[in-house]
Amino acid sequence: MKKNKLFVGVICLLVLVSITGCGKKTNLSNKKQSDNTETKTEVKAKCSYYKCLSKMSLSNTVDELNNIVGIEAKSVETTVENMEKYEYDFGNDKKITVTLFSGKVSSITMAYDKKELKNSKVTLDNLADVKAKINDGVSYADFKNAVGGVDGTLYELGSWNKYVWVAGDGSSNVTASFGKDGNLKFFSGLGFKS
Repeated sequence: MKKNKLFVGVICLLVLVSITGCGKKTNLSNKKQSDNTETKTEVKAKCSYYKCLSKMSLSNTVDELNNIVGIEAKSVETTVENMEKYEYDFGNDKKITVTLFSGKVSSITMAYDKKELKNSKVTLDNLADVKAKINDGVSYADFKNAVGGVDGTLYELGSWNKYVWVAGDGSSNVTASFGKDGNLKFFSGLGFKS
């Protein structure tokens, strides 16, 4: 009788362990299946995400911008009077947003991923010199030389054009805004000596 109870107890324990273990394996395989089904969506445009903005201008119409990008912008709902917004969706959460006021393009912006823009040639060591000269007028070329001679990535066209530079470690970066006169108006950063 004791052997019978012990045998039934061991069988119950084995069944319990196998059911619990199988459940975890099923969840892992379900997770792997869901990870595999999340595919990256890329849109075929005439230019790459980061290059398209540099080809655009505030003087362009939405139709002209559509021709530059190679895909049609989608209208985005807005509650502001006399304002329209359009988005170019490049997939993978990469979007360029065009804002119009009274039918004229007023700004074109894009989000950027610092990891994709890392550049080992970028140095932020000379920005204290730039800070001292900002009131005298610092051109884009002067600023570019101060950050290692590397072009910044344009991320906003508007009343000021805004650029970003990301150092190779990815933890240091600087954004700079240049006016229509081409001079530096403002810059800020993370990880540079001031």
